[in-house]
Amino acid sequence: ALFGAAAESPQPVPSAVVHAGAGALATLTSESVMAPMDVVKQRMQLGHARSGAHLGVFAFMRHVVQNHGVPALFAGLTSSLLMAIPFSVSQFVVYEASKDSLLAMRQRAAQRAHAPPPRFSAQDHCVAGALAGACASALTNPLDVVKTRLQTQGERGARRYKGLVDAMRCIWYEEGARGFARGVHARMMFHAPAAAICWTTYELSKHLLGISEHDPDTTSIRGDSRANSSSHAVGDEHHQHTHHAHHTYHHPSSPSTLHPKPD
Repeated sequence: ALFGAAAESPQPVPSAVVHAGAGALATLTSESVMAPMDVVKQRMQLGHARSGAHLGVFAFMRHVVQNHGVPALFAGLTSSLLMAIPFSVSQFVVYEASKDSLLAMRQRAAQRAHAPPPRFSAQDHCVAGALAGACASALTNPLDVVKTRLQTQGERGARRYKGLVDAMRCIWYEEGARGFARGVHARMMFHAPAAAICWTTYELSKHLLGISEHDPDTTSIRGDSRANSSSHAVGDEHHQHTHHAHHTYHHPSSPSTLHPKPD
């Protein structure tokens, strides 16, 4: 919600800066709030009986705090932020570029066919969203691998790391570049349709609400509204000026009224 509000509102700074700042702040807030639940999910998915995976969610959270301390609930938060912020930025950049390219192609095709300008196209937003999700997930997969290793360290079969840099160093020396690419295809298959659904729903909501910047009807309505507002403002100013002049001319304290000029 924070990201969309900041991205859509007019700002005196470049839109790219607004989008990046809104995305970074929204990601920082959401990741910090959801980090404990993500850690609990990762540890429960390991399924080790001794680790308390058979417990409920909140009972397991208490188990983690009692055995590993409160900081364990925020394990991997730094790597999560390092991954999530570039993910949001890259996804938004790729989506906007893809959407604009597809829209330009449709506009050129409409001009050649002497057809009206294209309106909302769910297909374009779906394709652009899928490309954005796939590219962003592939670019940030190495950081996702590091985050998962940090969140599950200490469990049976999972080694411990001294921190983010140590985890990256160990993965590189022990597994090479292929270690950072583990699960990349599955991650792309997850994020591509998720982003396609998310962006298409978002753009459809804007279109139904009449706030889509690519809707020609919306653009004309906004233009007429601005023109009417300007004309009303000019009319009001002219009316105020005329009323002031008329009021001054007939004011009882006017010198011309008190002291008429003799013949």
